[in-house]
Amino acid sequence: MPLASWEGHAAMITGRLTIRYTPLVIAIGVLNFARASEFPEDKDYGSPERFEKAIRAFEAKDQEEPPQSGAIVCIGSSSIRIWHETISKDLAPLTVIPRGFGGSNMNDALHYADRIVMPYKPRAVVIYEGDNDVAQGIAPKRIAATFRAFVSKVHKHLPETRIYFLSIKPSISRRKLWPQMEEANRLIADECSKGKQLIYVDVASRMLDTDGKPRKDIFQSDNLHMRRSGYVIWRDVLRPILVKMELPFEAQKDADKNPSMADVAACPGFYARRCRRRRAGGTLECRMGMPVEGRLRSDSAGQWRHQPAKRSLRRIKTWRLATRRFGGRQKEIRRIP
Repeated sequence: MPLASWEGHAAMITGRLTIRYTPLVIAIGVLNFARASEFPEDKDYGSPERFEKAIRAFEAKDQEEPPQSGAIVCIGSSSIRIWHETISKDLAPLTVIPRGFGGSNMNDALHYADRIVMPYKPRAVVIYEGDNDVAQGIAPKRIAATFRAFVSKVHKHLPETRIYFLSIKPSISRRKLWPQMEEANRLIADECSKGKQLIYVDVASRMLDTDGKPRKDIFQSDNLHMRRSGYVIWRDVLRPILVKMELPFEAQKDADKNPSMADVAACPGFYARRCRRRRAGGTLECRMGMPVEGRLRSDSAGQWRHQPAKRSLRRIKTWRLATRRFGGRQKEIRRIP
């Protein structure tokens, strides 16, 4: 009897069950079995120790230039690392701390969170992982479980920190793995929907063409890493979400640590229209390069007051700044008494 019309019969108490086996059904079964065997549920991650050198480099940089606490940490694999060059500009005016290390996976981010996330006390974390996980044969369920562990670890120390997960991107070189990546994205999106501090950011959809294939114009020659046009997509998707959610906290953070322009203008060492405050230590500096001696300090009521050095009191009261003109005539900039 031909395979297409073969019937197997099974006796049942209530009747007879007929099962038809066709070439299509058998082919689908074989394909699903192959995919299941390719991504075993029990496959483990490799050792994170291979990134020790990269993490120490971050720590050494932190010793030289301590990052500002309460910022947004961006952690992830090479897609984040390559973005280091322009991410601060792309996400301005938000303060970001880029901490991408190429080749990493979700388990590596989990392992090193104690050293490149928690020390900065970030108010938010942007994470991109999962791409290399799938390429290494890690099952989508295992990736989602590791993401949950990452969230738990961060929220154990920083319960109010918001975590933004950038969806795993499609790429030409890993096109065959896209079904597994989609499944991992779906599981993590479901996880994010359960917590108000978790936000799933879909950057993958904009990276597909009308046929549902990865766009060729946004990848480098290796067909894996993105060109600038790819990061423009990420910027246009991520920045509006971050600005909406994080900009109010950015303004509050600056208000807590720095004096307002109104407070600065009220101090005797401020030169109208030509000075600005520097974040480092709250010192004042004239835009024309003339230093304003003394420092800004907060009194018991929380108001910022300027504490001028004695020599500042002997400064002349008027500077003529020839480079600044108003209506074609020079403008005298007077020190506020």
